Amino acid sequence: MSKQSYRRTLSFHNRQIDLDIIRQRRKSLAIHVFPGNKPVELRVPLKCSWLEIDAFLTARTEWTFKALEELASEPRELEIEYTQDSTHFYLGEIYPLSLSEGKGRVRIEDGKLLVRCLDPCDPLRVRTQLDRFYRKQSLPVFCRQLAVCTQTFPAQVKPSVLRVRKMRSRWGSCSHDGEMCLNTLLVRHDIKAINFVITHELCHLVHFYHSRAFYRLLDQAMPAWREAEKLLRPLALT
Repeated sequence: MSKQSYRRTLSFHNRQIDLDIIRQRRKSLAIHVFPGNKPVELRVPLKCSWLEIDAFLTARTEWTFKALEELASEPRELEIEYTQDSTHFYLGEIYPLSLSEGKGRVRIEDGKLLVRCLDPCDPLRVRTQLDRFYRKQSLPVFCRQLAVCTQTFPAQVKPSVLRVRKMRSRWGSCSHDGEMCLNTLLVRHDIKAINFVITHELCHLVHFYHSRAFYRLLDQAMPAWREAEKLLRPLALT
């Protein structure tokens, strides 16, 4: 037999995932994570001992959950239309686009996102105007919610500076010197999702890596963070 598969449950910090251990013709052990609900795969040599497999899993359990979290938190790239009446989001609410010709401007009125640009038939121009709108709105929204989120932390836990920019692979980040950066497109999401990303980054100011201590702090600061995290997934990054 050239391939054998076994299902196991892997646990870390009160979280569980399915893991498929696949014996195949190979020389080394390797973990593979996938988007969606596909189980994690641990691929091992045919004659690898269970003692070696268990030791390998123990050493890489935390890494596996961190990799899954980062994969899940990456905004998914889906095709979004920038045409008349196509739907877009702002603070979790859905708005149809109302396009017109004129000097570039975006505002919300009568339940619609009114977008004016030189050529409303050009999706790239429409998208550019929306990106500018999201960037302009994001900083005051994020500053307000940062003030809310920091109330659950000691006074010294706060970013040295808050920056915003459009990012293609993450909703937020922080540096070793305390700088926090949030994705301008996060402003399209519900306030609960925004608070989750901010709280997540505040926890990184205390524990830079996704350690057990990091998750304990996240649980304390935002007990319902798992539900809030799920709100990020239906929206795409464009």
